[in-house]
Amino acid sequence: HTHTRTHTYTHTYTHMFSAEQTLETISHPDFKEKIVVGSIHHPVVMLIFSGSTECAILAKLLKTLSFKFPKISFFKIEQSEMLRNVPKEDCPIVMVSTPTHTCPTKNTHIRTNHTS
Repeated sequence: HTHTRTHTYTHTYTHMFSAEQTLETISHPDFKEKIVVGSIHHPVVMLIFSGSTECAILAKLLKTLSFKFPKISFFKIEQSEMLRNVPKEDCPIVMVSTPTHTCPTKNTHIRTNHTS
């Protein structure tokens, strides 16, 4: 006596990234509310200068990373709105906030310096 079993497997693909993950553009008041006062964990903030090729490239890379690391919030803000005395040539600047209990410095600033 032979039994034939037929199994139907339904594979449901669930995208592991939130559709909301992106590189959000914020203003200075948003920065204070979301980053300084807010409870956002591990924010990555990029200071940009509109029209800069380097800023556009890095923005695209950070947007890709936002999907890969959904628990990290990625933001961009115009350099003139955030740090008025920073020359546009110094942009992009990436600020990474780390938990105070794992790092002696609360904020790590990474500057990208391009030389021709």
